[in-house]
Amino acid sequence: MNIRDEVTRKIAAIGWTNYASIVLSAFAELTWEFYATFEFKISDEFSVTTPDVVHFRLMGKEFRQSITEFNLAFGF
Repeated sequence: MNIRDEVTRKIAAIGWTNYASIVLSAFAELTWEFYATFEFKISDEFSVTTPDVVHFRLMGKEFRQSITEFNLAFGF
């Protein structure tokens, strides 16, 4: 897909470099599914509790969360 450099820059920009390196090696297929389907949608009236801001898929299941829910689920 030729997006490695762009994805690496974006991961570094949000401070996920250490997280990504651990997860990528342990759960490669799940990690690729997560990154391939991850969407962050901000509206004009956005807050950390706005529902359905973070979208992604894992093991074929769709997830839609607020930033707060996402951060808690991932331990941030």
